[in-house]
Amino acid sequence: MHIKSPIDPYFKKRIRIVRQTDSNKPWRLISLFIIFSVIVYFFSDRIQDITSEILTEETLESPPIQVVKATEKKKEVVDTAEIVEDLLTKARAQIAQSQYISPKADNAYETYQTLFKVAPEQAEPILDTIVAWYFNQATQYLKLGEVIQPENGNAYNTYQQLQEIAPQHQSTQILLQQIIDVLERQAKLQMAKYYYTRPENNNAANTYQHILKISPDNIEAQNGIKKIVDKYYRKAVRAQKKGRIQKSLDWIERALQAAPDDPILNQFKTELGLTH
Repeated sequence: MHIKSPIDPYFKKRIRIVRQTDSNKPWRLISLFIIFSVIVYFFSDRIQDITSEILTEETLESPPIQVVKATEKKKEVVDTAEIVEDLLTKARAQIAQSQYISPKADNAYETYQTLFKVAPEQAEPILDTIVAWYFNQATQYLKLGEVIQPENGNAYNTYQQLQEIAPQHQSTQILLQQIIDVLERQAKLQMAKYYYTRPENNNAANTYQHILKISPDNIEAQNGIKKIVDKYYRKAVRAQKKGRIQKSLDWIERALQAAPDDPILNQFKTELGLTH
């Protein structure tokens, strides 16, 4: 029922008409929700297809960044594999020609160094082959007794070459110990023959000095040098006491061959020179 507003001003100021609310509004919302749910239920597949088409179009329009990166990475791997194979082929050819460390810019060792930068694991067999060749050469020298002589080819010179190209390689360390063992046996034999400082290229003093050159803390070589020095020093002292100054100087010179920097020997030599 619709109530008109009072005409009388007195009542108009005191009476407030509350308008009737629309009671059908909640039902309208419910109806809309039900209709929407029915549409979604019956047409869900079509909605999904439309959504997929839209997403597919957006994906195709976007630049395929991941695909490009994967392609570039694959190409990089292929390029690296080709470089590695080329270097391996080159190194093998150089080894076949015995070009281990020479000539410069065309030898297996320099190729190994380049290969090591891109493929360390594949480079190691090349180095092993080079080291094996030098190790076998040194072994042959040792069998011939050519440890430190002749100067143009011996086991020690070969070891020095290995030390330059592969100082930490196991074969290099093994060769070093083999050389020391041979030199120690050689020095013992020279001592047994009294070849303390003579002959020039076959004496214990030189042999012990070579051992100390490559193994400064070698106890056997240190003791061997000391034994030689003591023998000649005692001879020099006895000769001095007998007044044979020149002979005493000769013995001191022999002792200095074994230990040229020994302060006691040099002091004794100076004193003998003053009295000579």
